[in-house]
Amino acid sequence: MYNIKISLPSRGKYGATYVKIRRPKLMDILDYLQSGDNSVISKNVFVEKLCDTNIKSYPIGDREFIFANIRSLVGDSILSGTFPCEKEGCKDTIVYILDLKKCKVNQLPEDFISNYEVEFPFSKEKKILNLLTVEKEELLESYISYYETAETELIHSSIGDNLYELARYACMFSDSVTIKDIDDNITFLTEKLTWDDFLQVMMAYDIGFQCGPELVVTSKCDTCGALYNIQIKTDSSFFGLSIEGLIRKHKFLAKANIGFKDFLEYSVPLMNKAVEDEVERIKEHNESVRRQTSKTRKKR
Repeated sequence: MYNIKISLPSRGKYGATYVKIRRPKLMDILDYLQSGDNSVISKNVFVEKLCDTNIKSYPIGDREFIFANIRSLVGDSILSGTFPCEKEGCKDTIVYILDLKKCKVNQLPEDFISNYEVEFPFSKEKKILNLLTVEKEELLESYISYYETAETELIHSSIGDNLYELARYACMFSDSVTIKDIDDNITFLTEKLTWDDFLQVMMAYDIGFQCGPELVVTSKCDTCGALYNIQIKTDSSFFGLSIEGLIRKHKFLAKANIGFKDFLEYSVPLMNKAVEDEVERIKEHNESVRRQTSKTRKKR
């Protein structure tokens, strides 16, 4: 049973115009938390379990929008946090708050064309461009992992810190379907294109066709005035839950004869309601005992 139906920011340019999402059970959330690696693949498995469709061909902005809506089904729409001010000499704490219901969601324009053939204006090279999709992002993650774990120098190892960004652009070419393809397309980007080609086509395409929610909040230090743009991470921490916290709540609810198997079938709102009910039951029980004890003492 699905709880909500949402229109996708890609507006059907990559297939479906909407998806249905069900509220995650605690078993879904625990499975995601227990994956422990916060990898793109783990995230995609979690999202697909809760949707009525395969999301691999969707732009990552669609996936992020789905993820944000799953968060709203888990709890309220408010995300908040704190961190120490980084300005030298300042000891204040920065507080940030983001309401998911009010964050901007970028949609693809009506005239957007996927698998778009472009000719680079200076080099006259031709390529077919696409937004980074969920499937290509998984390939990108595998590519970066391949470079990070390689025991020998690879073809693009010398690129260093810029490798991820170049590989991401390389994955936007439709012919990047293997790690070797990404290597070849990075070579294309670095050796066959001029800077003007890269600026006027690759960066313009990437910036011009934003898709998905802007999970960014600006916060100001009350003491020194420093401004921070905080990018909210969409990983397992996004839900504000932990394995330890969920286990503690089950131990508490076990007093109410709620077994672990039944507990895993709960949603987060249902779990929180059960905890509130058990707290109230304990209060009433303690009050009843207090009254009974008081009566007994009076009789004596």
